[in-house]
Amino acid sequence: MIFTNLALMYQDIEKQQPAINCLFEAHERNVLMYGADSLKVANSYQSLALAHFDINDFKKAVEFQQKSVSVLKNVLDVEDPRVKDAETILEKIQVSIAHRNTQSAIQSETAKKTFGKPKGKKDKDSERVKEERKLQDQEALSAEELQKAKVTIKK
Repeated sequence: MIFTNLALMYQDIEKQQPAINCLFEAHERNVLMYGADSLKVANSYQSLALAHFDINDFKKAVEFQQKSVSVLKNVLDVEDPRVKDAETILEKIQVSIAHRNTQSAIQSETAKKTFGKPKGKKDKDSERVKEERKLQDQEALSAEELQKAKVTIKK
């Protein structure tokens, strides 16, 4: 519990790597104290997932959230709201990653097509620009929902 609280304090001052180190320490202690299949371990996996998401380490974020869901399914009924919430967070992480990848592809494609265009010339790709804005709005919404999930976990 002490390491989890310390991690939260590090996250508050935006020191992500020390926060992750504390979360790993808390996770190891939870496994030793409560066993691999416990709610405490599932929560520590989820905290690690969200911390890795914050530093754009999406592969590890998905990996830890999948472990959290797996442990919760072993401990609780599949229909339990905590399992559903963990699955929803996993989906939101995956959707956010997909949006980031799509946005990067759109930006690189737009950069290729607009390079060398004379200033003042209207962009013929206005539909692409609209789609890019729509994806940015969706990503912002997903990030906001993830932040709300983090606040819920902290409580």
